Amino acid sequence: AMAYADRLQPEHRPALAAVEDLFPSDYSELAVAGRRAASAAILRQVLPEVEPLDGVTWEEHSLLGERGESVLVRLYLPSGAAVPLPAIYYIHGGGMWAGTIDFEHANAVRLSETLDCVVACVEYRLAPENPFPEPLNDCLLGYTWLTTRAESLGIDARRIVIFGASAGGGLAFGTALKVRDSGAHLPALVATIAPMIDDRDNTASVREFDRLGPLLWDGTKNREGWSWYLGGNPADEY
Repeated sequence: AMAYADRLQPEHRPALAAVEDLFPSDYSELAVAGRRAASAAILRQVLPEVEPLDGVTWEEHSLLGERGESVLVRLYLPSGAAVPLPAIYYIHGGGMWAGTIDFEHANAVRLSETLDCVVACVEYRLAPENPFPEPLNDCLLGYTWLTTRAESLGIDARRIVIFGASAGGGLAFGTALKVRDSGAHLPALVATIAPMIDDRDNTASVREFDRLGPLLWDGTKNREGWSWYLGGNPADEY
């Protein structure tokens, strides 16, 4: 089979190689904490700095869960836009075990400014320290808070989107299913990019994209991420 990198458009290969060179050679052998630290160091090098803008302000809210857990939601607010505003409930990616809302900051500011919408980023707890259903419960807590406080936050409750990429996409679908089955306020849309939704370890894509190197999500990391997220338990419909 043709190597994955060889299937990329030629003009993209140097950029991929340059980012791969930033990763330590033993990245795949590191424990979770070491991988998080290495990834954070790399992201700090490549992510743009965002200063407070005239067009967007942000504030943080600490939510208390039923079991005493604290979940942070960072709310981005476009200034000067006519209320009520649409809102994006933003769930970050990271394979279920990495990522933070800080790494999504520049994108959240850009979305809020460009679309004149409220963006709410949720800092859910990560596996393997907090396996399923805890990350999903955190996402549900943040969404419930956003929808119940919509009017006071200047949000049009009819135009709330749940958005996520990768792990965030899987959690977006899980959140929407939980909301649907509880009879709570449904989102207008669930929008995802490359959602992490299939825990099976032997699908065609898992086999095809196995062992792609430290940078790229592959079959090996997919099995690993799902194992940490599920904590040895079978996956349910959420």
